[in-house]
Amino acid sequence: MTSEPSPHAWRELARETVAENPWFGVHRSDVELPSGKRLVYNTIHYRKIGVGAVPRRRGEIALIRQYRNTVQSEVWGIPSGSAEPDEDPGAAAAREMLEETGYRAGAVRRLVRYHPSYGVGDEIFDIYEADVTNDAPVAFDADEVIEVRWFSEQQVAAMILGGEMIDGLSLTPLLLLCAREGWAS
Repeated sequence: MTSEPSPHAWRELARETVAENPWFGVHRSDVELPSGKRLVYNTIHYRKIGVGAVPRRRGEIALIRQYRNTVQSEVWGIPSGSAEPDEDPGAAAAREMLEETGYRAGAVRRLVRYHPSYGVGDEIFDIYEADVTNDAPVAFDADEVIEVRWFSEQQVAAMILGGEMIDGLSLTPLLLLCAREGWAS
């Protein structure tokens, strides 16, 4: 089955790479809109899929506290990272969970896949919920993570509503679970 291109599609006339690093590239494109108007459009192309896991056990969620240099703050969020080009995103999320929490994932279920900022970039977040299989964690990466702590679902809802969680990669799946399961009730 072949899909027809959208009559609203922009036509890219030229593209220049402005900057590149191992994680993403910045592109400047000359585009023509359906109306015929031309403009310069800047975008970010991500080389890998972002992944995250919501570690769960008996009505609790494990969150990690990290220092994030980009916002110069310590923040709470879910374990996350990226999938290697040939790596299954669910396996990558389980790997990141183990590296950042010390907890192993049992059943891993996709929760949501989305573009966090499709106005400027093509990044994809693939987020999973994961049942924890070990009660005693193994060591986690202390260079990335300050603390791992279990919170009740109601505590997570209160953190979200109180503005304590600022990371969109974490907020989206946690809000989805909160709405689906009624944590804030």
